[in-house]
Amino acid sequence: MSVDTFSVAGVVVERARKRIQLVDQDGYQLYLHDLPPGLCLEISVTPEGAPVGPRTQQIRYWFGVVLPPLAQHFGTTLRQMSRDLLGEFGGYERNAFDKWIPKVASLSWLSAEDMSAVLDWVRDWARNVHGIEIPAPEPRR
Repeated sequence: MSVDTFSVAGVVVERARKRIQLVDQDGYQLYLHDLPPGLCLEISVTPEGAPVGPRTQQIRYWFGVVLPPLAQHFGTTLRQMSRDLLGEFGGYERNAFDKWIPKVASLSWLSAEDMSAVLDWVRDWARNVHGIEIPAPEPRR
């Protein structure tokens, strides 16, 4: 995978120790795995409420609005629900251990346009198949 930038949402969990818990930990680890040792990285933090780009808004909507009712319905975690939905949307492939895994394992692999397609599909699927109404995203600020 060759990606120039990577965005991931996080939550401050320990203010005194300045710790952040990443929402898409798997995607972040996969991204870092492909980088060469010794490469310098620039990491930026954008506080909630600050102006953000469309991808960040989509990721916040995904983890904050889309996934919670579905994860609760299926009795799973947000992370597993995200992975399952991405697999259902994008298909599966066999990995090196002959196990089926999602072709798209992380939101970071999607463009804003592809992410919009995933969001539309999940909202329709949740409503039509499971009777779960997921609110539409708020208009971009």
